[in-house]
Amino acid sequence: MKGGIYEGLSFEDYKAIDAFNQSGCLELFKCPAKYWDNRNKQKTTKSMDFGSLVHISLLEPHLLEEKVKVMPDLTQGILTKKGKLSLTPKNSDEYRARVAKFHADNPNLLIVGNEELQKLIKARDNLSDYPEIQWFFKEKGKEELTLVWECPDTGIMCKARIDKALFNANKKAYYLIDIKTAYDADPSTFSYEIGKFGYHVQSGHYLDGAEILKLAAPDCEFVHVVLENQGLHLPAAYQLDDDDIELGRLLVKRAKQIYARCKEKNNFPAYPDGIRPISLRKNTRDWCQTQLELTQEYGEL
Repeated sequence: MKGGIYEGLSFEDYKAIDAFNQSGCLELFKCPAKYWDNRNKQKTTKSMDFGSLVHISLLEPHLLEEKVKVMPDLTQGILTKKGKLSLTPKNSDEYRARVAKFHADNPNLLIVGNEELQKLIKARDNLSDYPEIQWFFKEKGKEELTLVWECPDTGIMCKARIDKALFNANKKAYYLIDIKTAYDADPSTFSYEIGKFGYHVQSGHYLDGAEILKLAAPDCEFVHVVLENQGLHLPAAYQLDDDDIELGRLLVKRAKQIYARCKEKNNFPAYPDGIRPISLRKNTRDWCQTQLELTQEYGEL
């Protein structure tokens, strides 16, 4: 696909684009072979399904009925081998067969349970108590933008998918909005998630693409809107500081260099052969040292 900004591209078509994106960058640093093996594998969990449901509800509410199907109660009338009404119908082969048939009868739809639907309603209703965050979704913009561009350093093609972009009077994006769902939206917890899942790398990659394609205004900001998928389903919005975004840019630049070299050689190497030195992580070492110091009062063993 040629470089450019594409509207209306489905997520399936986006995934099919043969180009580098930041997803899996951290794995690329650890083991290129595992990165390459996992690049097109998509595991689904209830949390991921809820995230997809939130995306559709906030970005494409008019397509909710078209893209989502709520699974009815399929446990009714399931009997045990002795002919009695089962007390644990979801553990039965009959229930699993009913679920499989329901999925087969509704291909290409996001199947969710009533529990996920109630979570969505609660999370969406909570936004009304956060007008500044809700504004991102009420304000007119462009949703689900696909960016494709050539990396000026390596020549490889890159891609990104922006949840929503808001534009100024000059038709330049001044906000790039990214929706996340998380167990806990508290800043101390979500800051850990940023490092664990590489959201700082994502910020750098998306801003790079938006700048190269002249989509972004000079003061464009990348904002993570986080909705909790448990408990009160509270929302929060965060923006990384410039230093963290610059670190993300540097990391994704290095990842592109590794990717380009592997593609050129048609070789995504696994772990090296032989014995390599290894040591405890610093925080683990510090904890061990602290325990030794705290237990000195007990004397020598």
